[in-house]
Amino acid sequence: MVLCFPVTGTPAGTVLAIYPEVSDPFREAFAQMVAGIEREVAGSFEARMMAATATAGDFERLLTRDGAQGGAVVLLGQKALGFYERRPQSRQPVFVGGVDIFPGQTSLPGVSLAVDPRIYLKTLREMLPRLQKVVVYYDARDGPWIDHIKKIAPDEKLGVLPVPVSGAPEIARKLGDTFSSIDPETTALWFGRDTLAHNTEVLYPYVLEQAWDRRIAVVSDTIAHVRRGFLFAFYPNYLEVGKELGALVRQSGWQPVSGLRWTQAGQLTLNTRTARRLGIELAPSVIQRAKPAFPEL
Repeated sequence: MVLCFPVTGTPAGTVLAIYPEVSDPFREAFAQMVAGIEREVAGSFEARMMAATATAGDFERLLTRDGAQGGAVVLLGQKALGFYERRPQSRQPVFVGGVDIFPGQTSLPGVSLAVDPRIYLKTLREMLPRLQKVVVYYDARDGPWIDHIKKIAPDEKLGVLPVPVSGAPEIARKLGDTFSSIDPETTALWFGRDTLAHNTEVLYPYVLEQAWDRRIAVVSDTIAHVRRGFLFAFYPNYLEVGKELGALVRQSGWQPVSGLRWTQAGQLTLNTRTARRLGIELAPSVIQRAKPAFPEL
C-alpha cells in the first residue's frame, strides 16, 4: 500500500515515511502522524506501509524501491527503527517517530511519543499553587526520564524526590513509606510508565484509596489511570507530533542533526471528579485544554 501526497515545491529528493500496518485504533494514530508530516515538509512526499509480517529484506525494499534513496526518510514505529538500526548505515538523512522511547535511547534524530515532563510540572504548578515537591515513582530502567525531570524541576520552583522501583514488593514497601510521610498540602505523586504495571490489580486500588482518603494529588503517564481516579495525564496529539517531525525534517535542511526530542504536543486528559474531591478550583483555561483520552500506542 502506497500513499502519495503531492506538496507544493520540490527539493532535491522525496521525503519518504515508512509506517507500520496495524489495526484500529492505532492505525488512525499513524495516519494522523503521516498527515502531520505531509503538512510540514516542503517538497514531494510519499508514505509506504510496512506489512505486519515484513522482514528485514522487505524493509530494505521499501527503502530503495523506485529510486527512493536520496531524500530524507522518516521511520514511524519501533519495528522500522529496529530494522534500520541493524542494517549498514547510509548517508541518507533519517528521522524517527511514533516510538515511545526517551531522548538518549536512540542515536537517530526525531520526535518521541513521550510527552515532555516539563508539561506535567507546569500543569501541576498551575493547578496546585502551594505545591513544593513532587514524589516521582519511575521504572529503574528509565534513567533519561527522571534525569530530565530533576534538571527542569527548579525552573518551576519544585523539588523532586525520585523513587526508583523494579518490582511489586519493592513498590508496595516504598508506597507505605511515602504515604506515611507525605504532606498533601505541599506534595504531589507522579507515577511514570510501567511503575504500577507490576501488579495493577493490587497496587492501583491501594494508591487510589490512600490518595483519596488523604487528598493527595496523583498524576500518571498512563491515561487509563485517569479514567479510574488519578488527577491527570498527558497523551500525544498524533497529528501535532507528525507536524513536529515534518518541521524538524524541513528545518534541518536535510543536513545531519542529532538527538531524539520529547514531543511538545501533549494532550491533557483530566478527571474533574477527582479535582473536586481534592478541592482544586480548575481554571477555565485548564478545562478548555482537556480532551477525551485517545488510545495509547
